Amino acid sequence: MFSSIPYIKLFTALALGIIISTFTDFRIHLSTILIGFVILIVSHIITHKRIQLIPYFGLTFLAFIIILGMYKAGLSKNKARNTNQKQNIFVIGEITKAPKIYDNFVKTNLEIIAIRGQDKLEESQGKSLLMIEKDSLSLKLKKGDYIQFEPEFKEIKTNKNPEVFNYKRYLFFHLISQQTFLKSKHWNIINIKKSWFDINQISSLRQFLFQKYKDYGIKDNELSVLSALTLGYKSNLDYNIQKSYAASGAIHVLAVSGLHVGIIFMIVSQILKFLGKKKSARITRFILTFLSIWFFALLTGAAPSVLRASLMFSFIALGQAMNKRGNIYNSIFASAFILLLFNPFLLFDLSFQLSYSAVISIVYFQPIIYQLIPIKNLIWKWIWGLSSVSIAAQIGTFPITIFYFHQFPNYFLFSNFIVIPLATIIIWLSILFFASLSISVIAQFLASVLSQIIRFQNFLIGEIESWPYSLSKNLFIDEIQLTILVLIILAIMLLIYKVNFKHSFILGLLILGFSVYSNYLIINKQNQKEIIIYDIKGFTAINLINGTDNILISSLKNDAKQKDYNIKQNWLSLGLEQEKFIETKQLNSKYNLSHILKIQDPNFFIKNQFFQFFDKRILYVKDKTVLSKFEATKLPLDYLIIGNNTQIDLSELDLYFSAKTIIIDSSHSAKNLQFWKTQQAINPNKNIYLVSEKGAFIDDVDV
Repeated sequence: MFSSIPYIKLFTALALGIIISTFTDFRIHLSTILIGFVILIVSHIITHKRIQLIPYFGLTFLAFIIILGMYKAGLSKNKARNTNQKQNIFVIGEITKAPKIYDNFVKTNLEIIAIRGQDKLEESQGKSLLMIEKDSLSLKLKKGDYIQFEPEFKEIKTNKNPEVFNYKRYLFFHLISQQTFLKSKHWNIINIKKSWFDINQISSLRQFLFQKYKDYGIKDNELSVLSALTLGYKSNLDYNIQKSYAASGAIHVLAVSGLHVGIIFMIVSQILKFLGKKKSARITRFILTFLSIWFFALLTGAAPSVLRASLMFSFIALGQAMNKRGNIYNSIFASAFILLLFNPFLLFDLSFQLSYSAVISIVYFQPIIYQLIPIKNLIWKWIWGLSSVSIAAQIGTFPITIFYFHQFPNYFLFSNFIVIPLATIIIWLSILFFASLSISVIAQFLASVLSQIIRFQNFLIGEIESWPYSLSKNLFIDEIQLTILVLIILAIMLLIYKVNFKHSFILGLLILGFSVYSNYLIINKQNQKEIIIYDIKGFTAINLINGTDNILISSLKNDAKQKDYNIKQNWLSLGLEQEKFIETKQLNSKYNLSHILKIQDPNFFIKNQFFQFFDKRILYVKDKTVLSKFEATKLPLDYLIIGNNTQIDLSELDLYFSAKTIIIDSSHSAKNLQFWKTQQAINPNKNIYLVSEKGAFIDDVDV
């Protein structure tokens, strides 16, 4: 099966090397690559003369590719860790991402190209996350601008709550490990002579075309969806629009991807059919198709999914030009292999993973699904063709979708009936619109048609979202379950390719393994007992977990955004029920506990600011008045949690309580946190845990 797909082996070996290097401390030097290459050449000379040794050359070659993957990933790691620590210098950098405007600042990415000292200019490199105070100048910044500033780079900190999205690692895989904030008048735009071909000229064209949409009356949600679909602009998308498209399973149309490149490939192929089938015509068609695909890729921002699709369709176009029907899987994996050689960290990019999973799944499963229902009617045949593509894509991507997004759109078939044909029409009309800009009457007509089509599409997508059970939410699988599910899909592909006992046994074993492991997790979740104090700046959040019972004592009353970002992911991983919420201000004797704080858990007792969870005795101190409720008898406590920006001298607390651990939660200001650091230094024998410094406090309760 794999003999005709050599690039699948090369891709797998390269990916394995990248993974090993990324998550371990193995380092490969250039000398190792050179020695490996020499061994490879010698191995080829030997095996070329002795055919029976050819398999050993294959293994040697794959080992070299693994080492090459480790080396390339190592270079990327070094580049990501490259920081500029020099003092009394000016940094010159290029804006590499379209700036995003927030309430008080502008956020973008910066590529450092040089540093300027007292008397000379030196080349430098590195990337940085850049925040600039919002003013008239920062609002004018655009991709491709060069700025100069005196830096104060800081390491990007990671969120230290369990199971939360690792933003630091995400940026690291984009070669960014530092950030800086610039105040107004502490930076300036500078002019640097650019090469005759500057990729940012494409960005300027992109902005010009976006402005033309606006000039011809396309606005609001129609403008944001159209610019996302055709130009790759996603920053202007309304949250509710994104939510509707995600819930209906059509979110992929808003992110320029392989679907859009495929449409461009189809459009250009149709337009150039008149050239005929001669060799010169095939070469001309390939050149024009190649240029069209890559121009579209650059115009829409060169996202990883677009690069992947562009490379793959380039291989297909080349095969057509050579009058050969190449193996489509070879084209797919060849494109992946080349992309990873240039940027190894693309392997961990979500869009990269989804794109390849979708394309491979469509190519393999779509013909099989399509043939299950023979249809003669042309309209129903077309509808079933779209359905089979959507079903095939979902087979390959649903494990990744659930792993990252914890939801599944149940009506994805209906939404794809709408978005795939309409996306094709919209791209066609957009090309015609741009081509007719010199004839304003035609351009105005096409702009009106585009606006109406997108308004209609948005309406239908919104209707699908409103249907009952449109979205399955709160789904969770861990890394092991994800891996097993992917292996199950691959095992199904093997079994379809060749039905035999071996393939059936592998599939059965994987399904059994998934079932056993999932049940093991369920049993663990039923028996879990934990106390967690989350690290949420400015807030108290104490989580008591008993099986799937979930008690949250917090000052996070209505801040759903903070809860979703910092806590919800952990709740999903632990399989918890809806939280039983107690607001910290209710921890006061003036509240009638019989109806205000009714918590149905026999292992949880609460009175005022004292509560007991199993055998753990906990006191939450939100102000000094709590001392008046206790006698100076050194009441034994397991945890003394101090919040609400409260300052109490530890010597005073010692008169009343004997606590095994004193926890300073994240509700404290920076100034107050310094007070507790001083207390920690004065009392080195005390077990003091600073949540804002060490991250979430987690304790498994032993019963």
